[in-house]
Amino acid sequence: MKKILILLVILAGTHSYSQNDFKKGYLINNDGIKVDCLIRDQGWMNNPVSFTYMLNENSQKISGMMNNVSEFGIYDGVRYIRKKVFIDRSSNDTNTLTDFRKPYFEEETLFLKLLVEGKANLYSYVDGQIIRYFYDLNSETPSQLIYKKYLISNTRIGENDRYKQQLLKDLNCSDETLKKVSKLRYSEDDLTNYFIEYNQCKGANYTSYLPEKETKKGEFNFYLKMGPDLSFMKVKRGFTAAGTTFNMNTSLKAGAEIEYVMPFNNKKLSAYLQAFYRSYHQEKEYYATYQTNLVVDYKSVEMALGFRYYSYINANTKMYFDAGFVIDKPFNSNIEFEIDSFEENPQSDSFRTTPGATIGVGYLFGERYGLELRGGLGRALKDEKVVESRYNLNWSSNFSSISLLFVYNLF
Repeated sequence: MKKILILLVILAGTHSYSQNDFKKGYLINNDGIKVDCLIRDQGWMNNPVSFTYMLNENSQKISGMMNNVSEFGIYDGVRYIRKKVFIDRSSNDTNTLTDFRKPYFEEETLFLKLLVEGKANLYSYVDGQIIRYFYDLNSETPSQLIYKKYLISNTRIGENDRYKQQLLKDLNCSDETLKKVSKLRYSEDDLTNYFIEYNQCKGANYTSYLPEKETKKGEFNFYLKMGPDLSFMKVKRGFTAAGTTFNMNTSLKAGAEIEYVMPFNNKKLSAYLQAFYRSYHQEKEYYATYQTNLVVDYKSVEMALGFRYYSYINANTKMYFDAGFVIDKPFNSNIEFEIDSFEENPQSDSFRTTPGATIGVGYLFGERYGLELRGGLGRALKDEKVVESRYNLNWSSNFSSISLLFVYNLF
């Protein structure tokens, strides 16, 4: 069983890495030659230092590096342009602020994300908590728009908002500029809108690459899932049953799941909550002090909370890998040692389960149908029932399972 689960993890990890969402895009090499290609859309939250592309659907994956690519982009999506700039990487985290107001610049070559293209261009750079914006006029070398927090004293924090002076000096187009700049935040939305208005004021052609807000909504899915469940139990201790291993049990597993697909990273991440009904019934004859027929009847509702990662294979098919935390609630369950020489069989109907884990790999075909391979591990069934002068059950067993589930998306 462990080997099957390990194989499941390896299969999911390998496939999710190799099968990603490639979209139509382009790159420009150091010779200025534009090459149409397919670019793996990673939904970059940080500015990349490299990217993966294919020349066509059947070609090998190639790494695009900053030293040989001057620009790349996804059509109707993002554009990244290589620029040599002076950047201040001072932290704005209140726990790591410096005590000097001036920025500390170092020259770096970066892929800057183009937000607005026109007479005045706006770029962004993100690296973890470091967020910087750059601008240029008439395609000159970009300059950083300066914003920096710093310590005035142990209890006071100052702000260097020189970016407002930079905009007033270099991008001043109307009598309303001073009023607008005074309220301008150092944010993607505010700066993008300001650069759009400046280009409009100058009568210049421009393009905004800021995503529409409508594309940033998450979505809910409700799934029904059902299929064969193969489960395994091994007794660690329990009256005379220590070391007993049951045969594989086959039963039907059925349940439902609600999933929230997160709006970022091209909707490749989601959280899910699922509940399944499962049953397990096995008997095992053995001799250990007494001739015994051990009967385990185990029914439960299994609830799991976890996270899922999607990998798009094509427009109609996607694969996913998920992992979650499982809580199991037994009901109408019983363990009984059938021993002919006993007037009353040792038994328990009040055992409990420990939390476990679940992992899954699945395919979704279109909007409605799917197939899922799911494994469960780490769960133990326990009971410490004692009947004075008769027996001490002290039961503990390991339980694991693997299921093949058919998936239907209600909405």
